[in-house]
Amino acid sequence: MSMNRFMHPRNLYKTPPNFKELAIKYPEFREYARNNLDGSVCFDFKNSHALRCLNTILLKKDFNLDVFIPPDNLVPTLPLRLNYILWLEDVLEWKAGTDSLIKGIDIGTGATCIFPLLAAKNNGWKMIGTEINETSVNIAVENIRRNSLDHLISIKTVPDTVFLDGVFDKMETFDFCMCNPPFFSSEQDVDSTQKSRTANRKEPNNCRTGVSDEIISPGGEVEFIRNIIRDSLKLRERIKIYTTMMGHKSSLEILIKDLQSHGLTYSQTMFCQGHTIRWALAWTFCSIELKDYLPDTHKKVKPITWTIDSKYNFKGCVERIPNLLTDLNIPFKEIESFKKRAMWKITAHENTWSGSRRRRRERQRINKILNSADNTKPESSMETSDTSVDVSKTSESSNNDHQMDVDDDKIERNSASKRSLEEDDDSPVKKIKTEDENTKEPIVEAVLNLYSSKDSNVDLQMAYVSGSKEALHQLMTYLKNNLV
Repeated sequence: MSMNRFMHPRNLYKTPPNFKELAIKYPEFREYARNNLDGSVCFDFKNSHALRCLNTILLKKDFNLDVFIPPDNLVPTLPLRLNYILWLEDVLEWKAGTDSLIKGIDIGTGATCIFPLLAAKNNGWKMIGTEINETSVNIAVENIRRNSLDHLISIKTVPDTVFLDGVFDKMETFDFCMCNPPFFSSEQDVDSTQKSRTANRKEPNNCRTGVSDEIISPGGEVEFIRNIIRDSLKLRERIKIYTTMMGHKSSLEILIKDLQSHGLTYSQTMFCQGHTIRWALAWTFCSIELKDYLPDTHKKVKPITWTIDSKYNFKGCVERIPNLLTDLNIPFKEIESFKKRAMWKITAHENTWSGSRRRRRERQRINKILNSADNTKPESSMETSDTSVDVSKTSESSNNDHQMDVDDDKIERNSASKRSLEEDDDSPVKKIKTEDENTKEPIVEAVLNLYSSKDSNVDLQMAYVSGSKEALHQLMTYLKNNLV
């Protein structure tokens, strides 16, 4: 699924570049562009030379930046980098309206020096970039010089043990720091990550680029960012907002726990582009409100619709459905009720509908055995009044088959509750089972929509809100079985 629609709203690459126009305007791009039969132009993102050419052209065309990207180094994907810069603009909105210059630090800036170049060119921010590789430092300095941004960007060579502490003078303060750390801890980690991709997970469009120290670091991104967190505990308010990007969602969960253990204010976001998602964290020691900027990437669940073909007309269904929900002990709220339309919001905290068919069949089997046994008894041994009562009960049982299913459910739940109360008084299980169910996460939340269509059909629609989608389908099946 393309993530472009979840890009930052100000990201100009929400609309992908027009490769045909690029091929016409830039001769160097034509070498990597191919014409399709329909007249469109395709591009091979798996070719590192093609990827380098594309990014060089887009930097020149869209940002007026003349950037040299070395053949062996990491090729920065612009939609992702721009997402990060735009998020920083949002995070730094507290400084809007002030005349003071925004100052930032890019940890591990790389040869292209992409973050400082974009931040200085687009926003006029003053940036320091740190780098451990001397060759990358020289190329980064040249990229700054050829774009006449020396007055806004400086590069510092640091040991691989230095992250933030020791980078700047003790009297200096900065508004933010940023980082795109090496994702992996070793080459074996890179290989195992590639092999562990699930069959349903789409391979990344771009080829892998970057020298070893750009993609690999001891302990991977988690340990790298933990070092930044340790430095932040020393520097505290000298940097107003600490931020970092990461490539694994599992890293986000680990690092949030680290921040929580120190009682730090933090926020998170996702950078969505192409077929790739990256995650980011921000934390602060200042009294600054940090907001989560999480795009809604969840796929919308299509409502389940069923045309009711039974003895119940629309009015009958309007009466029957609330009764079924009550029997199942499912809280519901009527949203609206009109002549040809009715809606209910339901919130189920426990599964009271599964297994009812099995229980009904078992009861029918037992009743059949009992009836057979009764038929073998001599008539003289049966009292007339008792026979009359038995027939009446049997008839009532047959006519209220579904109600007995529900009663069975209630009996089972009551029995389970009773067993839990009879357990040891100090049992934690007992405390869990006796808590108010409204405080629990619901198994399923949904909206039931009953309506009569123009052709006199009665349709029942169940729209998913939250919880288990499997439970949603099970509940719909139960309603179908009890509305026929």
